[in-house]
Parts: sequence; structure tokens; C-alpha cells
Amino acid sequence: MKTPSVTVLLSCVLTAIAQPAALDYWQWRSPNPQGNDLAVVSQLNGRFFAAGEWGAMVSSTDGTNWIMVNGPPPTNQVSITGLAYGNGVYVAAMTHYFAGGQARVSANGLDWRTVTTGGSALTSLAFGNGLFIATVNNDVIYRSSNGTNWTAGTLPQPANKVIFSNGRFWAAGGAFNDLQRWHQLGRFVFRLSFHKFH
Repeated sequence: MKTPSVTVLLSCVLTAIAQPAALDYWQWRSPNPQGNDLAVVSQLNGRFFAAGEWGAMVSSTDGTNWIMVNGPPPTNQVSITGLAYGNGVYVAAMTHYFAGGQARVSANGLDWRTVTTGGSALTSLAFGNGLFIATVNNDVIYRSSNGTNWTAGTLPQPANKVIFSNGRFWAAGGAFNDLQRWHQLGRFVFRLSFHKFH
């Protein structure tokens, strides 16, 4: 007569062990859609993007309602440092603290994949004249027409930021510890000649 109660007890114990605990599966709840630090914001091809630490990236068509984009899972080893759109492709420059230079590429702005750019971590990104240009915080710069295949070039001096304006790429570098040295900024901002990338 004691066999059924032992069977019921054993059945309950096995069921409890087989069921996942409430804390086994975590899902982001607040703030929505994510809570990592976002340091880069851009409007690209009619969409807003914000990206930053842990490789987090969100997108919006109206600037009010934001969604997470699809891509590699977040990791504390990645930070997105620049966003650009051109030649029908979205590109995000990344710093990967152990793997060096990487970028994320997307055809639609919602589904992203990671590519290796080579060399050091990317610090800035711009698009113009049919090229994506990325800086790496020294005198090396990378260029690509499709965001997937990257070629290294050199600059006359180190740069960590790049923009495209008035038909030209402009790069800046250097650091200032005090305002007395601020007047030297002109020595650190220079125009990038297109021929330097060939």
C-alpha cells in the first residue's frame, strides 16, 4: 500500500527538477527596447539609429517609437563608434576590445552582420564620394565601397574622427588637456586628399 505514495512523491520531485526555475530565462523589460549606453545617433536613409556600448543598436522611423535591430548578440567587448549609409548599404563602425577592427553591415537597416575590417578598433566612420572611410586612432585609415571589404591607407598624422562635408573628407586628431593649447586645433584638423586612399 505504500508504493503508490512513494511513486507520487518521486513523480512530484522529478517534475520539479525538470521544470526551469523562474530565473533561468531572462528577458529585457525596462527600459524598453534596451538599456545600454548609446553614444552615436544618426539619421540614415529615412531612419533614425542610435548605437553604443555592448554593440546595442536601436532604430526608429519617427524618432519616438524605437525597436532593437537584429544582429549579433550584445557583448561587453564591443562598442559602436560610428554609423553611415551609402551605396545602398548601412555600416556601423565598431571597437572590439579583443578582436580589433570590425564593422556591422546591413542592406535594410534592421538585419546586421559583422565583418572584419582588419587592424585596430574603429573610432569614427563617414561616407562620401562612393566610399566609407573609418579612422582607427592613429595614422591608419580604412576605406570600403561596400562596407564588407576594407583596405588600409595612411594619413599624414594620427586621426580619430572623420566627416564628409562640401565634397571632401575631413579628419581630426589630437587631444588637449588645457584651454591654452586650444588654439593649436588648426594643426590637427586637415583635409583628406582622395588620392591618399589609392
